Amino acid sequence: MGFNTCKIKRSKGKTRVIAGVLTTVAALCLVLAVGCGDDNEVDGIKGGGSWNDDDGRENVILQLGSFTDERDGQTYPTTKIGYQTWMAKNLNYDAAGSACYNWNSANCDTYGRLYDWATVMAGASSSSSNPSGVRGICPEGWHVPSDAEWASMINLVGVSAGAKLKSRSGWDNRGNGDDLVGFTALPGGHRTSMFNYVGRYGYWWTTTQLDADDAWGRSMTSSSRDVERNFYRKRLMMHSLRCVMDVHP
Repeated sequence: MGFNTCKIKRSKGKTRVIAGVLTTVAALCLVLAVGCGDDNEVDGIKGGGSWNDDDGRENVILQLGSFTDERDGQTYPTTKIGYQTWMAKNLNYDAAGSACYNWNSANCDTYGRLYDWATVMAGASSSSSNPSGVRGICPEGWHVPSDAEWASMINLVGVSAGAKLKSRSGWDNRGNGDDLVGFTALPGGHRTSMFNYVGRYGYWWTTTQLDADDAWGRSMTSSSRDVERNFYRKRLMMHSLRCVMDVHP
């Protein structure tokens, strides 16, 4: 997997550049971007931002790339947000315990597959660690994110994280996002006894259970700019999945 990044030089003040969008925290801050390539782009978002994180560490780089799953040859865009590299598209690996929305394969092409929690975990136990250490149904070299990993990413993205993570199109009722970090979240809906909410909601599993019956997940909706944290029935519900790279380049 290769990445093409832009290197950022700052003069004064604390500045964040996220996927080509500049936010000036201190006044009169001058930023010079060098070596940005147009090929480093996903859904119109150009990678290559760097900023000081909350601990004051330098050179946190946002990179866009791609990964091919050797199991089925499917290729996924990727985005590095802080120190985590995420798939920038929902997993679409065909496995028992998964489904395309409304059993329509075209929906799998758009939204990825929906999975129950047991399928996601592939026999592993609940994990609240960061990183989770649970490969689950993810490809080799990738893992299912824990509740803590989702929290870390959302905290780094900041206020109105849902708006920054949602795709620029595909959400009902003018609920599209800005996709500022190349995450490109889409509203794939979910399945309980029936399929519901495609176009309005996206739901994602974590490795972290609440109890024997429920596990934590994240959701986004066309009516909100935030990311919601809720627990869901492991056996009853089928949600989307994003995988995270084990070792970040």
